[in-house]
Formats: sequence, C-alpha cells, structure tokens
Amino acid sequence: MKVFSYSVLFLFTLACSSHHDVDPKKDPIRYGLLSRQRQYTQCFLESDSYMGKNHKKIGSMKVRFFIDGKGQVQDEKIETSDFKDPNFHACVLGQIRSITFLTTHQQGLIEVSQPINFTP
Repeated sequence: MKVFSYSVLFLFTLACSSHHDVDPKKDPIRYGLLSRQRQYTQCFLESDSYMGKNHKKIGSMKVRFFIDGKGQVQDEKIETSDFKDPNFHACVLGQIRSITFLTTHQQGLIEVSQPINFTP
C-alpha cells in the first residue's frame, strides 16, 4: 500500500478566511479542513483552554491522519498540543473525522500532518 504525505500550514484564527476562498479541485485537503472552521471555533470557545483563567490563550496543536481513496479519514490523532484539555482534543478530532475529502486518489493512503494555530 502506498502512503503519500501531505502537509499544509493551516492558520486558524477567530477571523480566518473561509473554505469558500479555496478551490476544492486545486486543494481538496485545505478545502476540507477549512470547511470545519466554525466547528473548530466552537470547540475552542467551549474548551477549558478558553474558559479557564487563561482565556483567549494562544496555542497550537498538530494533528495527523490518513485519507483513504474514498476521502474518508482514518487513524486521526493529536501529535502535539499546547492545550491540556482532552475534551478539546476530542472535539477537534471529531470534526476532522467527520470530513469527507474530495479526492480521486484511489490507491494507497494520503498522510496528512497538520498544524492548527489558535489565536483570539
């Protein structure tokens, strides 16, 4: 089985550009990740990292997952994170898991290693 690596810089802010600014045919992975922007925002706003004494915390996490030939996410996990809230991690991973990526890739898996930066 072939594994193709893909990594893009995905800067998340509460006022970030939307997935509508990205051509889904030219960059389907970025388009898919950006399609859940509002949900990432909600995960962050409901997290202990935001609600606690250090609300409006700035930080990042790095997620890793695979996309199969049907555009489905597999084996998603948090590789590193500045946030300690496991519910926040689970929320972000749940959003990533729910994405069906637009892809015509039929052989092997695409490995995605993605940093996500959270800033107020």
